[in-house]
Amino acid sequence: MDELDKKIISVINSNICEPNGYQATIKQALYIKKKNANFYKVAIIIICCSIFISSVAYASYYIKNMFNNREGVETAINNNYIINGSGEYQTSNNISIKANNILMDDYNLDINFDVKCEEELDIHNIEFQSILITDEENRIIYAKGSKILTEFIEKNKLNIEEGNFNEKYINSGASSKVHNTQKGKVQLIYNLTTDTMKYPKSKKIFCRLENIVIDNQLYKGIWCIEENMPDSFQNRQTYTYQIVDNTYEEIKEIKMETYITGTNISIILEKNNDNNEEILRILKELEKENSSNEVAKTEEYEGHLVSKAYKEYMMLINPINNVYIENSNKERFYITKNTSANGELLGEEKDGILKYTDTLDLTIYDSTDTLTLHFEYNKKQYDIRLIRNQ
Repeated sequence: MDELDKKIISVINSNICEPNGYQATIKQALYIKKKNANFYKVAIIIICCSIFISSVAYASYYIKNMFNNREGVETAINNNYIINGSGEYQTSNNISIKANNILMDDYNLDINFDVKCEEELDIHNIEFQSILITDEENRIIYAKGSKILTEFIEKNKLNIEEGNFNEKYINSGASSKVHNTQKGKVQLIYNLTTDTMKYPKSKKIFCRLENIVIDNQLYKGIWCIEENMPDSFQNRQTYTYQIVDNTYEEIKEIKMETYITGTNISIILEKNNDNNEEILRILKELEKENSSNEVAKTEEYEGHLVSKAYKEYMMLINPINNVYIENSNKERFYITKNTSANGELLGEEKDGILKYTDTLDLTIYDSTDTLTLHFEYNKKQYDIRLIRNQ
């Protein structure tokens, strides 16, 4: 990596609120290469400059890749639905932490923490040992660690028991990942989701972080981060939809809710007769394929070329396929990647029904008064028109 490469990376990793810094860095980088210009690299710098002048463009280009890499998140960011943190580091045991970016809607809370160590460590893995995220009404948005949760409940005299979730104690799932590792500095991104209840429209959130593990070494400390939530988070909207007219007898119910970063759907329909004989037949074909050195992969299934027998098998055990929503502008929105709700299929034997839930990339920014839900069930095409509830 030459000196100009390092300057490019320095620009990308710098604080977006410092346009003068970008100008100075770019001028310096251009001067370094003045006598032996590599126009490709110069073009990259110019492009980066134009991207980073706009905070929205920056967020779309950079933050989307941290926050689940979801199309719905990108749409929200492009509509200014994201905040930068206050910029103040909290320091404990020579480690400083702040919140860089936050995105919160009804079903997602994404926080990008910036972590700095006085010691220039080569950081590969990092995690907080205990986390508690609450708001101004002492609602518990996320808790990791029994001790930190119990202390908060007792201190605030809350009528809450660990594991008994309700509107004051949200059942959040969490995932985290390390991003943009440098010497002694790293970004740690937490993606929180909830399926059973909505996140509150909080005015403030408080993050209490206790102890941090860096490459299997424990560093004790307490970091308390407080962030104000903007009006756009507090006043966020959701839209619900209902079927205009149902011409399919087997479809019993469809629920659809569109929010800031996506759309949740629930389809309840009559379960078809078991296909055990058909499945056994296809399994025998798959067994033959496995024993063969050459298998013709001519069919497309979920973006991959597969054999005909494999596709038939997958469509039998996953009878709902090719799901997408189309708005009035003829734009199509497909199943979201990286969500906990993807493709959940529940068969209720007692009532002879099948329930399918999923999340799609349609957001409130793309929604229209009428939508059409398209999917295949056991190779039969369904096109269902829905209208927004007022």
